[in-house]
Amino acid sequence: WGLAKVISETSAEILVDSDVQSADRTSEGQVLGTPLYMAPEQAAGRLDELDHRTDIYGLGAILFAIITGCAPHEKTQKESVDTGVGSRGMISVIASGKTPLAREVNADADPRLEAICCKAMARRSYARYQSAANLAEDVQRWMAGELVTAYQESNRQRVSRWVSQHPRISQTLIGSAMLVLVALTTFGMSARHSRLAALTARFAAITSDVREMESQLRSVVSDLQKDVRFVASVPPIQGIIDARNDVTGEDEEVWRGRLETTFIGLLRSNTEYLGLSFESSTENSASEIVRVERNPADPSLIRVRPKSRLKSVESDVLMTAVAKLQLGDVKLTLERTARNNLATVDLSRLFLATPVYCERSGEFFGMVVIETDYAQRIMDVIAGLGYIDSEIFVTDGYGNVFVWSNPESGVQLATVGQTISDLPEAVASRLSREGEPFRMSSQNEYVASRFFLDPAGRGIMIFARPPRVEPR
Repeated sequence: WGLAKVISETSAEILVDSDVQSADRTSEGQVLGTPLYMAPEQAAGRLDELDHRTDIYGLGAILFAIITGCAPHEKTQKESVDTGVGSRGMISVIASGKTPLAREVNADADPRLEAICCKAMARRSYARYQSAANLAEDVQRWMAGELVTAYQESNRQRVSRWVSQHPRISQTLIGSAMLVLVALTTFGMSARHSRLAALTARFAAITSDVREMESQLRSVVSDLQKDVRFVASVPPIQGIIDARNDVTGEDEEVWRGRLETTFIGLLRSNTEYLGLSFESSTENSASEIVRVERNPADPSLIRVRPKSRLKSVESDVLMTAVAKLQLGDVKLTLERTARNNLATVDLSRLFLATPVYCERSGEFFGMVVIETDYAQRIMDVIAGLGYIDSEIFVTDGYGNVFVWSNPESGVQLATVGQTISDLPEAVASRLSREGEPFRMSSQNEYVASRFFLDPAGRGIMIFARPPRVEPR
């Protein structure tokens, strides 16, 4: 099917975007695979997640095509052509959309075969068959008229199948009284089983979403840490340090202008950045050398803080913490600082700072700081999960809410001081233990996970539960 992966290697060829009309052929790039039969992890470009379960998805896609006569993502391809979103739009839908259903294409498809397809093509790889042999066994059971593990038969269907396999015995057992009894029993058990199965499936989805969010939020911060290290390494930084140390070379004002231009370019290309600054350290104080920031009233406007308005603050907690770090280390904090004039902690503003050392002397000089809208990044992560049939809250490690979401209101930015109402006592008790990560759950009730991206920071908690039904 146009794709092979050597598991022991991590490199991959680079894909170029292709026209949707050629979607039946494997493209090349970060997204690897044949789009019409592509698994979500392939479409999302998560190459480290590709394994034998990706091949299971491909086998399910082939079975889908046998049942319906169409490739699984053929409808998505047509919609991409009609709407003009191109192959990137198609790939995005495959990465975050729901698993295609065979009966939506072929109403006569056997529900048991459809169930096999759905399990083989589950969006989450851990929910698929774990080997091709398991998939083959289910297909063979269907061909033999036996119970299919992927399909939850009702008791009535089980009885019908048994009767067809044992016609003589069934004729002697079936009577009017037994029929009534079996019908009543079947109805009750089926309803109860359906409710329990629905609750279990919903809770499994909630648990999966929490794990996915934690992974993505860690990845967001990891990318930001790489960004601040990169900013600290640009040549104008050392140029300014050399000028201040009277090293022969260009004037400090020339290097300042170059650094301002670099910062402006970085803010334009990274819309989540709120500000960039380069600061020097003096005894018990910090002084801004270059400061470029986004206008709060008009985020599209980027401004350079004039030299006359650059700030110098004493007893700067952030500078003190950064001065203790090794080269390349990054300090993360949500705490307010003297330089931003915030009266309280601003949960939407995350500061990342890394130390800058003089390359000639090796002495600590100051730091580079990136201020970013972390709440918006959290909202993007939740929105990227697709439709979520649960309540989700992302808070700091003390329970102060950044962002929340539910099926009715969608993703929302929290108000100042917002906390989780009716937080379970067990979770509240764990929150009171500062600096302690945890992951806990109560079956069919809630999932909570607190983790730390900076050991000395506030931490982040993700709390999710089925939507509460308000009494009427």
